[in-house]
Amino acid sequence: MSLDGKIATRTGHSKWVTGASARERVMEIRRQHQAILVGVNTVIADDPSLTVRTPEGADDPDARLHRFILDTGGRIPVTSRVLVRNDDGLTTIVGGPDYPGSLEKDLQSLGVSLLRVPLRGSRIDLAAAARMITGMGIASVLVEGGGQVAASFLEQRLISSICFFYAPKVVGGPSLFPAVGGTGAQSAEELLPVRKWHFDTVGDDMMLTGALPVDSGLTVHPNPFAAV
Repeated sequence: MSLDGKIATRTGHSKWVTGASARERVMEIRRQHQAILVGVNTVIADDPSLTVRTPEGADDPDARLHRFILDTGGRIPVTSRVLVRNDDGLTTIVGGPDYPGSLEKDLQSLGVSLLRVPLRGSRIDLAAAARMITGMGIASVLVEGGGQVAASFLEQRLISSICFFYAPKVVGGPSLFPAVGGTGAQSAEELLPVRKWHFDTVGDDMMLTGALPVDSGLTVHPNPFAAV
């Protein structure tokens, strides 16, 4: 993100806010986890592969990384790279109870699994999703965004640690693409405290890591859910 917390310009341009060294560090972080999770808006906007890549940009064939996409109502394009390049069968859609059956059949033809999860309001119940994911034997999930997904996990206290990358740049303007969305805190008492934080430099950028209080009812792995 930029110094003022934006992950894209007002026109949605996001490649690249931070530099190559930061992207390589993200690959190292992905390698430390069993799974990665993003929202469907990220898939629609960026069409990511959600794999572990080598410094040369190729997918690392030795890195097994489960891929979870939150897609409540079935908006993911079936041409998305994360679906059509699912040769390892590690892509899973986390959908709502009314996820379209026709799309589920398309996903099955691509070897993509579907988890039907109860809703909390109009969105996926993330605590229920987390329990299902841990029930699959996965103990560490990297939540990479976007802003609304990051906010939802943080608001529900499902994140045990954070890792934010800051580029020494300022975007300015209205906050159309914040790193953390949601409704935001109403008072200082509602601010989410970051403990044991540490700053480091990564190339021309900065990286902040820290710990967060978790209140999810889950058995907490030392670093189960992290947000980048």
